[in-house]
Amino acid sequence: MDDLDFDKLSDARPAPNVIVPVVDLSMRLNDLVERDTILTQDPDGFLRFVYAEDSLFSMTTSEFVSIPAQEALNLENIPILQDSTLGITVEAGLTSLGSMELQQLTFDQLGLAWAISTPAQAPVTVRYTFNNGLIGGTPLQLSVQSAVAGDTAGLVNFQNVVFDLTQSSNPQAPPYNNLSLSLEIIPDPSIPAGTPISVRLDFDSTEVNNVTGFFGQRPVNVPTGDVALELGNISEFTSGFTMTDPSLTFLVRNGMGVSMGIELDLDGVNSDGDVTQLDPSPFEIAQSTTPGTMVATNVRLDKTNSSIVDFLDALPTNLIYSGQMNLNPSNTGGVTNFLSRQDVLQLGLEIDLPMELKTSNLRFEDEVEINLTEDDSLIDFISLGFRCENDFPLDLDIKIFFLDSSRVVLDSVYIPLLDAAAVDANGRGIQASTNDFQVVLEQSQIQTMVRSPYWLIRGQAQSPNNGATAIKIYSDYELKVSLSLKGRVNLSSL
Repeated sequence: MDDLDFDKLSDARPAPNVIVPVVDLSMRLNDLVERDTILTQDPDGFLRFVYAEDSLFSMTTSEFVSIPAQEALNLENIPILQDSTLGITVEAGLTSLGSMELQQLTFDQLGLAWAISTPAQAPVTVRYTFNNGLIGGTPLQLSVQSAVAGDTAGLVNFQNVVFDLTQSSNPQAPPYNNLSLSLEIIPDPSIPAGTPISVRLDFDSTEVNNVTGFFGQRPVNVPTGDVALELGNISEFTSGFTMTDPSLTFLVRNGMGVSMGIELDLDGVNSDGDVTQLDPSPFEIAQSTTPGTMVATNVRLDKTNSSIVDFLDALPTNLIYSGQMNLNPSNTGGVTNFLSRQDVLQLGLEIDLPMELKTSNLRFEDEVEINLTEDDSLIDFISLGFRCENDFPLDLDIKIFFLDSSRVVLDSVYIPLLDAAAVDANGRGIQASTNDFQVVLEQSQIQTMVRSPYWLIRGQAQSPNNGATAIKIYSDYELKVSLSLKGRVNLSSL
């Protein structure tokens, strides 16, 4: 044609269409298991979070049995026999023991503090013999001597002393808590008869190695403490799901020869400062049957015997504990107790969170910083095309919020990303769902998206039947997502 007018092309607006594959993702859950140290899988691939704390607290022998200070042997103004030994035997019982009935007591160290007071002008020897206290099979004996006319005192330490507290020359004495002590006062021949002497003997600086007997029925406080619960990636979810079959097991290892009833108070505190109580029913800890061995007692709390579901539903990050133990709750003296200073009681716990859950509002979110362009007229049109194949029995919706520099929401885009896979009667996904759809952005959304320096991406998942059906998560679940972008670019704005 010979009449073409190219000046008419001055208003032409180049706007090419572009179709770009953006994402082609294939993810099998099995590939992610090793990334979390507490996420484990059963032989069939069922996933669970298992958190263990080997020693929530430990207690030693001294917190259960201690030998209180005993009343000193104090004999005053005994008349000395001239040129003759005065013998005295004292049969006594250990005091301040309450309901404890001790049969044998071994000291690594036993200090005996002694004192003599006499006006005699010559030395007096006092010999103490413990009739039921032995060192290497020989009665424990202490011989001390007074100074001339005055007060004399001292401290003598003995090692590896064994007391048989069942022995007494008093036929009326019970077969426990007995001390049998003989003392001899041996004067110098020059001391006149009738000269008075006062003697005193006291236990000092004792270190008990082991003790045998019946330790009574009495309370002992549990140490108060706080431990952080490292529940791994599960703590990244903010709210909205319920573990339907969690459990908490107390792992007790007792090396002491005494049974105990324990009443624990447990409070969970989550990241928001909310406190949830878990007060388990009292339970009994078995005693060790042989010195030097540990006996295990495991007590499991689950949904049938506790409020563990509600407790863990709050996602506690810290556990605060306290409580009380009661010695020999079922033993009135028929079973012998024993302890040594090496014995210890440890209480740990294991939290088992099988990935069996139901949710109507499982949320997670992340904020990303975006720097696209300040020219909001560059893009005329955007359409996002999705194809999703989902083995997970969860619906998943994504909403992207476009934020300004003050984090104020300017606009948003809703993406119904995943449809839940079909499940069997046990909640296992058995048939993947396929979801093909497009999301078309309006011009105003495009302009806001381009200008926004921050995007907030929020996801919300839901199990079948509006969250009423419990599902199970297995490591062989796979997710495939393909995303293509179709857009039109306004080149004339460049």
